[in-house]
Formats: sequence, C-alpha cells, structure tokens
Amino acid sequence: MHTGPRRFYSNGKLLITSEYLVLHGAEALALPVNKGQSLTVSYTPDFDGILWQANVLGKEWFSADLAGRHLAIQSTNLVGVAERLREYLLTAMEMNSRWYPAEGGLRIETNLDFERDWGFGSSSTLLSNIAFLAEIDLFEFYFRTTRGSGYDVAASRANYPIVYSLHHRQPRIEKVNFYPGYQHFIYFLYSGNKKSSDASVRNFLKTAEKYPGHVDKATALTRRFLLAENIGEFNSLILEHEELIAGVLNQKPVKQSRFPDFEGEMKSLGAWGGDFYMVTWQGGKDELLKYFTKFGMQTILTFSEIALNKQHFGKTHEQ
Repeated sequence: MHTGPRRFYSNGKLLITSEYLVLHGAEALALPVNKGQSLTVSYTPDFDGILWQANVLGKEWFSADLAGRHLAIQSTNLVGVAERLREYLLTAMEMNSRWYPAEGGLRIETNLDFERDWGFGSSSTLLSNIAFLAEIDLFEFYFRTTRGSGYDVAASRANYPIVYSLHHRQPRIEKVNFYPGYQHFIYFLYSGNKKSSDASVRNFLKTAEKYPGHVDKATALTRRFLLAENIGEFNSLILEHEELIAGVLNQKPVKQSRFPDFEGEMKSLGAWGGDFYMVTWQGGKDELLKYFTKFGMQTILTFSEIALNKQHFGKTHEQ
C-alpha cells in the first residue's frame, strides 16, 4: 500500500455514433474530451476509514465519512450518492484489498473540471480513477458495477479518438483519426437537460429485440463518419444516423421535433433527450448562439475547444 499522496486523472467523453446500439455490439466512435476528473488520495493515521470530498470546478458538492473496513456511512450530505460510492469501493476491495490500509485511513478528494449535468462522464471518470487507485482491471470493475457498454471508461483512459465495440463482454478498442479538416463547422450544444445514462441503458436493455440489422448499419455508419471528406458528406451521415436510431427508439430526431427551421444539421449524442447535441453550422458562432439562445440554450463549444488533442496526450494516468 502507498502512503504518500497520489493523484490520478481520467478524461471525459462524447459518444459520436452508435448510441444504444453499442450495447448490442455495434462499433461506436467515442471522442475523449479535454475535461475530466482527478482523484487525490493521501494516507492518514488519525482514523480508520475514508473521508471523501467531491468537488465540481473546485467547489464541494458531496462529502462522506465512511468508517472501518466495511465503510459504514457515518455522515454524508447525499445518502444515495454515498451508498453508490460505498458499493464501488467495496467492489474494489473485493478485487484487491491491498490498496486499503490495514491501520489508519484515507483522505480522498475528487474534482470534476466540467459541470456535472453535461454528461461528459462524471461516473465513468470516477470508476476509472478508483480502478487506478485500487490497481484493478478497469473493465472487470466496470462490468461488476454498471450495465453500460464500457465505451465511456475506454475513452476515459484514451488520449485519442477510439472506435469501441463489445463482444461477449470483451471490449475492442481501436485508435482512429477523427480530426476532420472541416471540424470548424462542428459544434457541441448543451441541451440544458441532464439525462440519466443508467436509466436509458436499463430501459433499452429491457427490450427483447437485439436489432442485428440496425447494429450492422450503425457499424457501417461509424466507419463512414471517419471517411467523410467534407461537411456535406458528414451532414448526410448525420441524417442517416438520426433516422436509424429514431427507428430503434420510436422517437423523432431532435431537429425534426424541436428545431425544424434550423439550417444546419443536428445529432443527438448519448442518451436521447439530454446532454449534448452535435451541431454542424457553416455560418458564424455568434449566429448559431443567437438561434439557440431563443430556446434557452447558451452553452456551445467548438470541436477544437473540447476535443482532446496532441497537447493533452499523456495526461491520463497517475500524476
């Protein structure tokens, strides 16, 4: 067990293609972003347990005092969050007990450098950092604690865009080039609505349908997104992809349902109905902001503002 202070960092993510269908084996394009979560841990002999403090953009939002090797919740400001955290930590202890001190305790502080409501992966970056801390296999830990596909934790450790797929619980991760020459036309728009990924996954998995034809189409679209040579091709792929997932979910694409007069294209990312949209627009950012401000949506990030780039390579590890 380490006794000196240690710091870990994991990247946030955006899922560009194959939302939902990645759960059934479709290849999905995931983009690590240059915002994430850190975890700093230090040993203390003063008590037996874990004192946990979680911050968002430097401000505390959650704390918990977990006592003893069973991590009993002594005090917390958010009981549900503390119970879920306790489950994560106990699972990590089952997988490797050596990271937890035989005597004394730990002070752990986390910090998200993005808003929790953005859906960039507050949970996936936490799981990644706990796996770093406990020195355990990330994917085994992930599948013991969640029902997702794992693309998000794959992206949390990647310093480049990836194509991710899952076959028989075995992840496949491929480094890809997704820095298109027309990226200045690509924006990410916050919907203003946080959508629970866990709830969306549970609801989707309740269906008996496995969507084999849709899975193959999503995989093909993922590959075509990587090959698109101009914004016109990219826009056509957005339309195809939105129609594909709309058929799976029996919902209308967001542009059809909410912004039919918008002159660019829009694609839902992740859980439909929340988090971020990918928007293409060939005018100025000010015009784009003016349009969406009418709908109370004011957070618009350019591709270059958010995509992890070569300046950030190597950031994700113990620091």
